[in-house]
Amino acid sequence: MITKEEIKNWLKKTGRNRQYLAETTGVSKGTVNNWLSGADPIPLLKQQLIVRLISDADKPQVAPAPRGIESYTALAIMMTKAQHSFLLKAARASGLSIEEFILKSGIEHAETIIGAFKPAPPYHPAQQPFA
Repeated sequence: MITKEEIKNWLKKTGRNRQYLAETTGVSKGTVNNWLSGADPIPLLKQQLIVRLISDADKPQVAPAPRGIESYTALAIMMTKAQHSFLLKAARASGLSIEEFILKSGIEHAETIIGAFKPAPPYHPAQQPFA
């Protein structure tokens, strides 16, 4: 499906490293080293994940709006690799994606500072007066 050389070239081209590949595929760096040295074969499911990572690398990383939400704001957060690894570990331990974890944590922290979060009521075009 994908060769170790293609993976190495992609890592080099995108400035990513084996630690990044390990974290995004849920394995140790040693396992990635074994894959890329040819000592161990890359399992099919991991190959499929890597192919998806490679094909998604050039696409914008903005999640689509959930159904029923008419407007939303995308937020890009710059962080160190160490911070990302730390948050990713906490998110996984919570059973959440990193995006869900950061949003949930941010809302909870904000509530301790300014009070309960009250989302706006859903937008219903039929209930809006004509202009």
